[in-house]
Amino acid sequence: MQYIVFGFGLLALLFTLYRFFVTASVAQIRKFLSYTAFGIYALLLLYLAISGRFIIAVGFVLLAVPFVISYFRKQVKDSKNAKAALRDLRDQKDDEDAS
Repeated sequence: MQYIVFGFGLLALLFTLYRFFVTASVAQIRKFLSYTAFGIYALLLLYLAISGRFIIAVGFVLLAVPFVISYFRKQVKDSKNAKAALRDLRDQKDDEDAS
């Protein structure tokens, strides 16, 4: 009986993923895959830490450091670009108001 419930749950999950991939944009799929990869990585680290392989988990954390740094640099860069774009829009509005 448990296998039937598990099978229906797996079937529902696969159908939901199918519908998502059919209707999603490329940016949404990219974001989904990055979050999924992060979740799997976090579960792997949790498993290694709980099972007594803490040294290996530390190695995996150190392996992820360059990716985390590049992610935060990109976020800061995007934030600065957004602020610059907003500043340009305000300047254009002020120029239009002055005319």
